[in-house]
Amino acid sequence: MTWRDMRNGNNDIYAQAIDSTGSVKWDLNGVAICTSSEAQWTQQIVSDGEGGAIIVWYDYRNSSSTTDIYAQAVDSSGVVKWATNGIAVCIASGVQLNPEIVSDGQGGAIITWDDYRNGNNDIYAQAIDSTGTVKWAANGIPICTASGPQTYPRLVSDGDAGAVIAWQNNGTDIYAQAVDSSGTVKWTLDG
Repeated sequence: MTWRDMRNGNNDIYAQAIDSTGSVKWDLNGVAICTSSEAQWTQQIVSDGEGGAIIVWYDYRNSSSTTDIYAQAVDSSGVVKWATNGIAVCIASGVQLNPEIVSDGQGGAIITWDDYRNGNNDIYAQAIDSTGTVKWAANGIPICTASGPQTYPRLVSDGDAGAVIAWQNNGTDIYAQAVDSSGTVKWTLDG
């Protein structure tokens, strides 16, 4: 499990594993995933398939008025695997919010989020491998950049290291797009 934690006076991200008997497996009060000086929000978690997890969140560390997407992996022993305080998934200009994550079935994950880099709510995505290396274009690939707001993306695995992403379009309609393991969108432009 993962949560937002204010024990250090700031919104940080912590995680904990619990075994089948209800006993905590890692440090009693959780393992620090990100404790950078600015706030972190809306953390999401997915299994890495080996007893650990990959966690994603949006983060204010680069500016008090914009947010970026970061991720961190933790192994089955509760040891963080990537750079201290996580790796940048998207640090494009503007605001990135509402990250969602799904396993790629190969120890990595696919992440999607609301993105305001173009002055409009768009949907972007990025793949990350088990070493914390981003696999697609820097700052993610566009899933939908149509006019009007696209918000609240959700995704599921396609069973072949890709994903199907759905979102709300213009506040009333639901759209979807498939993306393969190489970051190529498979359906109609903008879903």
